[in-house]
Amino acid sequence: MNNFIPSTTHSGNNTAGNLSRLLSAAVINRGFRDLLLTQPEEALQRGYLGEKFNLNREELRRVISIQARDLADFARQLSTAGEKPQPVCSGCWFPVNQTTAVLDAE
Repeated sequence: MNNFIPSTTHSGNNTAGNLSRLLSAAVINRGFRDLLLTQPEEALQRGYLGEKFNLNREELRRVISIQARDLADFARQLSTAGEKPQPVCSGCWFPVNQTTAVLDAE
């Protein structure tokens, strides 16, 4: 994040809109998508078709920290970044060969 200056104001900035535009550009253009997945800071600096993405510091940190194998994985990580992990189910058990919890019905 050394040469990239993030937006520090939110006036006129739509967080969801900026991230949505970023993902839309990645869906539309394979070159931009590949750059976003391999060199996200460079992708943000270059922008897409002359348009820059005005991300705030937290958005910038989130995007640059993602290490994804494909765009679906990138979007998933972006949408869950910053969320608190869900607590492990207490009072549940998992039968062999089953991935969903069964509530302890004692």
